[in-house]
Amino acid sequence: MKKGLTIAAWNLGLLVVALVAVELIFGSWLKAPGLWNLGIYREVEWRFNVAGRYATDKPDIVYKRDYYGLRGAYGRVEDIDVLVLGGSTTDQRFVDEGRTWTDALMACRRSQGKTAHIANAGVAGQTTRGHAANFDVWLARIPGLKPRTVVALIGVNENVLDERDANDDVRRYHETATPLSTWHNVRMWLRMNSALNRLYTVVKGNLKAYRAQLHPARDIATTPGETTAQAIDRQVGGMAHRRVALESREWQARIAQQRQVMASEIEGLNARLAALADRIRAFGAQPLFITQNSAAYRKADGEIRGDLESYFRLRVLADAVVAFGQAHNIAVLDLAGDLFMQDGDAYDSVHTTDRGSRRIGEWVCAHWPDGY
Repeated sequence: MKKGLTIAAWNLGLLVVALVAVELIFGSWLKAPGLWNLGIYREVEWRFNVAGRYATDKPDIVYKRDYYGLRGAYGRVEDIDVLVLGGSTTDQRFVDEGRTWTDALMACRRSQGKTAHIANAGVAGQTTRGHAANFDVWLARIPGLKPRTVVALIGVNENVLDERDANDDVRRYHETATPLSTWHNVRMWLRMNSALNRLYTVVKGNLKAYRAQLHPARDIATTPGETTAQAIDRQVGGMAHRRVALESREWQARIAQQRQVMASEIEGLNARLAALADRIRAFGAQPLFITQNSAAYRKADGEIRGDLESYFRLRVLADAVVAFGQAHNIAVLDLAGDLFMQDGDAYDSVHTTDRGSRRIGEWVCAHWPDGY
């Protein structure tokens, strides 16, 4: 009996030693210890069917974030030359790997013979305030990350700043709007660094555990057999009578009125843009800002048709970003003034399909400034 217990103890000890060795060799315990308390999703691979959202040749899509919380096939962290910040319209939860707008930008740049290693650091719900804060608590703690250019897609999330305090702090925000306890952070750190847990995750997948927490399409009412992309196109089409001619007297009057209404908001935006630009430069990179459009309206025959309130708000925000860039020697790509959404480009008022994402990425590529 005693001999049997001794053998069992030895075998258990050897197993523990073997497991520790496996974890030390294959685990990530010393990879980036400064990231353990982040609340954003990291090292996940999910599979979704997006057929109910939009029509695509590949409805079964894959969404991945690596150990550092980044999307995209950028290669090694040390290779990253462009880092992209943004909200859910950059993170693109329901667009397949290789088909996000940052993927399209990277593919286009490479087709031009340019070196392009682009990493996507989009976080759902974040504003320019959160983008600036990301450097100290997240990005500066990724070993070897030294991008030449940091891009920020700016627009939609600046509309409701007061509701995004948690989203702007990646230590508190678990992308489920649920505050994290210290014990939860410890468990998450153990899971992410464990080689054995990573093997388990790959085999079993973690989609089921998080499926109920993922945000749905934004309150889009559909008819039977209709995708949410078709529904938003139908809804905007139904507002075609709401129109204004670009640069007309009415257009100019409404722009002027909107600027008055948003004067204090623009002042706050300018302060946040300055903080973001300073933080990017302190990181050793050059800032590049991109303005943002919505799918709640369309441009046709020299007119804007649809949700004019959304259009004028985003137009005034975009004008402020452009003016800030001119005043502070920062390149700004005014996508909001040039690339308007078309039918099939978005599955709600702000989130683009793979088709819309390709159009954005290729537009940004075509307007990419020299030296960036």
